[in-house]
Formats: sequence, structure tokens, C-alpha cells
Amino acid sequence: MESKNNFRLFKDARDFQILWLSIFLLYGVWNLQWDNYASYGVLFLSCLTTQVFGSFLLNIPRSSIKSAVITALGLCLLFSANSLWTYALCGVLAIASKFVIRLNGKHIFNPSLFGIVFCLLFTNDAWVSPGKWGNEYLMVVFFIACALLVLLKVGRIDTSLSFLGTLMALEFFRTCIYFNDNIWVFLQKFSSGTILLFAFFMITDPMTTPRSFKGRLIYGSIIGGCTFYLTNWMQAYDAPIWALTIATPITILINTIFKGVQFNWLPEHMNLSINSKNEMK
Repeated sequence: MESKNNFRLFKDARDFQILWLSIFLLYGVWNLQWDNYASYGVLFLSCLTTQVFGSFLLNIPRSSIKSAVITALGLCLLFSANSLWTYALCGVLAIASKFVIRLNGKHIFNPSLFGIVFCLLFTNDAWVSPGKWGNEYLMVVFFIACALLVLLKVGRIDTSLSFLGTLMALEFFRTCIYFNDNIWVFLQKFSSGTILLFAFFMITDPMTTPRSFKGRLIYGSIIGGCTFYLTNWMQAYDAPIWALTIATPITILINTIFKGVQFNWLPEHMNLSINSKNEMK
């Protein structure tokens, strides 16, 4: 019994996320020639330093450092900039947003999303590059398989499926029925690592997604619809990022209409008294 309590590897869903995101980053470095090592170092340093500082000030449990690692890995996979200062700014703002922008005891924005969007809006050398992942179908299958393991642990696969289902249905109608293009043209649009990373990791952040099952289905569908519109009518190559930004405030309304239980990373934390401090992601 004692060993069961002490052995916590992979009992926390964040352990899965760290493992798989690390695999994806290593894949990019080894097979796709991502060699911007300095930027990765800056992102990790800025994220972890900000998390440690914020946790110290607010007396947050040490395990919250895992969330900072996930944010840093996500930024390494999605974010690009010309200046190391921009990478540092992105990392600091991403983690700081968890401590500053809060409502009812939880942060509102996905940390990675906040850092990326701020830098896209207020710096002149930041971007999101979907093309750097390529279109290797074997990687797509592996990506989805790994992501499902994480999502089944977290319980947010409904968000991913509603997002992808809505977006794929709209794209299929437009590509294959309206324009009468080949099915492979349609499938190629969903073979990018960026769209899959977004679908299975960014929009499924359990701390910022709606608490109820119905709410998450609506939330995912809204993001899918916005992504479809921004991609095809606004020609936004980073449409999913902006779609999630638009949908994030709607989560507050969804949680008001559809009640649900606040997510906790570790199940045993759910029995703590109301006076205990909640762990911040």
C-alpha cells in the first residue's frame, strides 16, 4: 500500500503530456532539422523561472512546475520569432497570465495561447509556422495515437472530436462537394502536425475548457466553425490560434449555463477542504 501511494509516475496526466510533447520536439529536432536550440533554452528558462517565482509568492505546490514544462514544450512546438527577447517575453507572459488573469479561482486563458497571441499582436517578429511540421502521414497516425492516451487520461477528448468533427465536416462540404476536389486535397489539410497539436493539446487544456460535457461539445464546435471561417474567408494561416482566442471568453458563459465540476490534475486533491489552496496549472 505504501509503494502505491509513493509511486505517482503517470498518475498525473501532466506526466503523459510532458512525455509526448518531448517526443514531438525530439522528432522535430532529429527528423525535421529544427535547430533553434537557443530559443528552446530561453523558453524553458523564462517559463520555469516565472512559475517558480509565482508559486513562491502565492505558496503554490511544487508539482505546478509540471504545467510550466508543458507550456514551454508547447511554445517550442508552435511559436517562432526572430529575437530571443521575444521568446523570453512569450514565456514570461504565458506563465504570468495564470497568476494575473483569473476568475473564480482559475485562470481564463490557456497560458501558451496568451503568450503567443500577445507576441503576435504587439511584436513585429513573431509568428506561428504550420509548414514546419511537413505532411508525413505516419507521423500523423503516431501523433493522434499518443494524443489520445493523454486525452483519455484527462477526459477532454470530447473537445478535440467536436472541434475536428465540425471543421472536417465544413471543409469536406466546401472542398469535395462545393468545389468537387479530390478527397486527397481534403485529407491533406488535416495532415499537418500543427493542426493536430492544436486539436489534441492546446484546446483541451482542462483548466480552461468548459466543465461540462455539453459545454465542451459546444466549445469545440465554436472553435471549429471559427477556424473554418478564418481559414477560408480571412486567409489566416494561423486561424486555429485566433479561433481559440475568440472562443475562450465564451467559456465563462458556457460554464454559467451548463454546470460542471472543476477539474483537478490529481484526483486526491478533490477532497481537500475549501480553504486549501488550489493548484494552478
